[in-house]
Amino acid sequence: MRPNSRKLIAKFLSFTFFLSLFSGSELASANTPAVALPSFFNATTSFATVGGISVSNYTSVQATISVANGNVKLTSTTGLTQPTGYSSADWTSNTSTVISFSGTQADVNSALATLQYKANTIGT
Repeated sequence: MRPNSRKLIAKFLSFTFFLSLFSGSELASANTPAVALPSFFNATTSFATVGGISVSNYTSVQATISVANGNVKLTSTTGLTQPTGYSSADWTSNTSTVISFSGTQADVNSALATLQYKANTIGT
């Protein structure tokens, strides 16, 4: 994990969601990151909005989201920039397993509100 970073992990029915937050000097301050996550998500083999994810106590955020059993995408990307080593084309692709983006807390939260996930398979 990079210096000055926090990693939050949420497990849903058929995938693991990783959200890494990077925010230089804010992590060295008294700010404690807060991430709201849904308590339940019904994964399907069609893209569905996850909903309920938001970040607080940051003015700027870099988020990296990866899934092991499916694909992830955003439907709103206004105000986002791509970190080095990542492509903004991945944000809206139907085949991405990892997306990464940076922006203000407001822009990142707007994008996270449109985060969609599609499972490859649904476990029993």
